[in-house]
Amino acid sequence: MNKRRRYDMVANVFVIGLGLIGGSLGLALRGTRPVKTVNGFDIDPQTLQQALQIGAIDAGVTLTVGAAEADVIIICAPLRFYPGIIEEIKPYLKPGCIVTDVGSTKQPVMQLF
Repeated sequence: MNKRRRYDMVANVFVIGLGLIGGSLGLALRGTRPVKTVNGFDIDPQTLQQALQIGAIDAGVTLTVGAAEADVIIICAPLRFYPGIIEEIKPYLKPGCIVTDVGSTKQPVMQLF
């Protein structure tokens, strides 16, 4: 597989948590070559609306829809919400989907999978 082909596989990114970090990631990812769409979810409707207004995401979606469509998922929520988020998205993940996070600790997160 050549390098260009590998990048084609990263088409749909789903950002969970659209505050300062998630919104900034969305803005950075929008328009980059391997990314086709950046969808987002936030529990706060105002934060979601702001992310849409500034162009950080293409669309706001539910956790399950976002997970089902994503090639890459980036969790940008507070660590205390990770267990619930992962429990909700896990059944909907596509084979080969990459799930990553911006949290400071990894061991507890790894145990959730």
